[in-house]
Amino acid sequence: MPGFSSLDDFILETTTNGKRQILPFYRTINTGATSAAGAWHETFAAVGTGGTGAWSGTAGVGTAMTAATTGALPISPAAVSTDLRYLIEMSAQVAATTAVPGWVMLTDMLYYYPSCVITGTPTTLSNAAGRPARHNNGIGAELSAIVNGANGAATPLLTCSYTNTVPTSGRSGTLASTLASSPVGRMYGGTATGGTLTTPLMGRAAGDLGVNTLDSYAITSGGTTGTVTFLIHRPIATIPLIAANAPSIKNYVGSIMPQIDDNACLGLFVNIGGALPAGQVLQGEIQLAWG
Repeated sequence: MPGFSSLDDFILETTTNGKRQILPFYRTINTGATSAAGAWHETFAAVGTGGTGAWSGTAGVGTAMTAATTGALPISPAAVSTDLRYLIEMSAQVAATTAVPGWVMLTDMLYYYPSCVITGTPTTLSNAAGRPARHNNGIGAELSAIVNGANGAATPLLTCSYTNTVPTSGRSGTLASTLASSPVGRMYGGTATGGTLTTPLMGRAAGDLGVNTLDSYAITSGGTTGTVTFLIHRPIATIPLIAANAPSIKNYVGSIMPQIDDNACLGLFVNIGGALPAGQVLQGEIQLAWG
């Protein structure tokens, strides 16, 4: 077992030595208006465990995120070095029938660029602020776009120029609005054509292992009013939402346990199954262990 010499060692560390955190959570699924089936939404900038986050700061200026960022699920302690910390169990449940079937993604939010325009001249991006140590040159990191200023009645396509992990600049990928008039909290799709069923992750250029920095973007088509926040993050685990008021649970002990880095800024994305109105809540629990 990674981080543990045996199952007996895992039991010793998590019981006798107390190296375990049980973290119940609730997070509001962030949507400024009724959304549509197949959409992905974030939960960071809405009410919930860890506080209400905000995609704040100067437009386009990169900002690092840590365990101390308001809106992050509160891991404790923030750092366990020289031990290694792992996700050992994750569960989630929703009451809203229009939230299912769907998915919940747990991710480590690393670095964001707020309030980028999607019409006219693209916002100039800055990587002057340092990335957190766990950013690790972006290995395994993905890029997403989150609506933080309600979009107008169009479906913009954004072509993103990024630096990969080598680092090589000038790499290209696209993110597209999956719905005209996308509400706050909705995420763009990682395809050039949009569509309601799509990943919220930009498709990286062939052979790339992650996104180190986002350097610029072009509004390729369909520019409209509103803004997006670009987020570099590292997905950790995904579990399905099958039915309303029916908890989904995944236990990782005895299999590949996803690692949780020191000072991780844990957040949740939700893929919804129907026309979800504002104010709906996701609840569940994550369990962490280290040794």
